[in-house]
Amino acid sequence: MIGQRMLAASLLVLAIATHHALAANFVFGPNTKVVADVWDAENQLILQPSGRLIVTGGDNIYEIVRSGSTYTKIPLMSGPGYYLGLSQVNNTLYALQSVPGCSTNESATTNFLLSAPIVDGKQLVFSKIYAIQSFTLPNGMAFYDNKFYIADTAYTGSGKIATLALSPSDPNVITAQVTFLTTAQAEAPNGVKIFNNTLYYSSLGTVKSVLLTQSPPKPVALFTLDTVLDDMNLLNVVGYPNTLLMVCNYLEGEIVLWDLTESKQVYKTRLEGFSGPSSLQMTGGALGFPLDSVLLTDKGVVCSHTATGNFLSYFTIVYQ
Repeated sequence: MIGQRMLAASLLVLAIATHHALAANFVFGPNTKVVADVWDAENQLILQPSGRLIVTGGDNIYEIVRSGSTYTKIPLMSGPGYYLGLSQVNNTLYALQSVPGCSTNESATTNFLLSAPIVDGKQLVFSKIYAIQSFTLPNGMAFYDNKFYIADTAYTGSGKIATLALSPSDPNVITAQVTFLTTAQAEAPNGVKIFNNTLYYSSLGTVKSVLLTQSPPKPVALFTLDTVLDDMNLLNVVGYPNTLLMVCNYLEGEIVLWDLTESKQVYKTRLEGFSGPSSLQMTGGALGFPLDSVLLTDKGVVCSHTATGNFLSYFTIVYQ
């Protein structure tokens, strides 16, 4: 596993000076740091309906809390581990864990699905509920029709997307693990999101979509860039007529906006201070963030405490 991370880190260093021009009509506001020491910031999720904010990183899962104008992180885990994808199903939060994490002993890596009941006013307490089989690095995760769709990020040629079937009667029981997309189909998947019966995933520099009501699944490439992409999410901007897919360009420190209706890229910009953006989501005004703002995890160099990145930030975006 460490080999995958070091490869991505090396690629990031090679491309750090890359710059792209801004497109017209979209205006990004300043990138404001929220928490400056989330090591290897990976994924994030705003829980519904409470608005609690959870972030995963290289050594822990954190809840971000606000006191006045200050945001702080509360660690939720103890012991070794690298924490990745998050998914909420009803009143349970699920997370992906790779153990021992940022270790040089790749052969010792084991991977787990964790769960924690969501109770108002109570700290999340995670338990291991399933040992994921034959995975290099469980990364992006989404839930649809009683199944988790999980990306196995393996840049050495064994990546895939698998499903874990969740028991309809017990939120802590996985009944089956099945390969959904093979290595030939998925290549090296990373970010995974599901909207309107369609699964979107990044693989190296390509974003692909798969209609989940279609059998067998047939991935369709939306676009390809000469880079390494990470996670993605939907973006609705006041005044813009269509729904956008915003995608983290991890390697070049950019955000790409793709118009899902017209199937074209409408914006690509490098935001000052970005160093390996890894996930993003609209805040909806949660925790006092501006209503039209987007939260971003800035990962930096994988498994590095000292390099740039390692923080949670937000920015605003308007269409003129």
